Order: sequence, then C-alpha cells, then structure tokens
Amino acid sequence: MVRFDEGVHVGYRYYDRAGQEPLFPFGHGLSYTTFALGDLTASYGGGTLTVGVTLTNTGTRAGWQTVQLYAALPSSAGAEVRRLVGFRKVHLVAGRRTTVGIAVPAKALSVWDTSTDRWVLTPGLYTLSAGTSSRDLPVRRTITL
Repeated sequence: MVRFDEGVHVGYRYYDRAGQEPLFPFGHGLSYTTFALGDLTASYGGGTLTVGVTLTNTGTRAGWQTVQLYAALPSSAGAEVRRLVGFRKVHLVAGRRTTVGIAVPAKALSVWDTSTDRWVLTPGLYTLSAGTSSRDLPVRRTITL
C-alpha cells in the first residue's frame, strides 16, 4: 500500500506550504521577448468571477505569454495557501498591450464540505494574484465574496 499523506499539497502547493523556492517554478518558461503585467480587475456575479489583467509586450519582437491566476481563499476555508484557478495564453506583438480576461467558476474557489457532501464557497476575503509562474505574481487584488 502506498500512502499519500501530502493531500492537496503537491507540486507548487508543496513549495508554498514549505516556504521553499523551486529552481524552476510551475509555469516557468522562456521567451524571445519580455512582458509586464499591470492592473488586475475583478467582479463576481452569476456564479462566475471575471478577472481582467493588463499584459504588455515590453520586448522587441512578438511572442506568447501565459497569464496565470491564483486565489488564496479565506483562512476559514481551511484550504491550501493558494490555488491555480485560471490561465490564458496570449500572443502579443512588440509594444502592444491587451487586457487578458479569465473567467473563474465558483466551484474553482470552493471547498468540499464533508458534512453536506457539496462544494461550498466560503464567505470572506479572497486574494487574487496574477503572473507568469507560481512564483512570479506581480499583481494582486483582494475581493470579498
């Protein structure tokens, strides 16, 4: 029998919990250009969190970038430090800027309630972080759900 005592704390979640910096974080990639992330907007309605992140190609050539969105749930949820709740890969020519939209269903922000056998969205503060890897998360916003 094999025991898996780490629960959900595998991959980038393990490093978050242990406070360690991996050599190559989840989502790490190389490009022939550079990107910068700006404003993060968020609104919730109809069971969906809609997030917009400004992405600018600051380099000299066109390229692809994957914007990752992480959420830290309220402490009362008893969840992992943060979880990947959405991502979107975008192609952008040099010097251009766009708003990357990511729709997050409520279930991605929920935890399983064993007493009711259903997914529950815990009321409270959610910290959203966007970036290009699990360790490069330069933009952040806190919302109340």
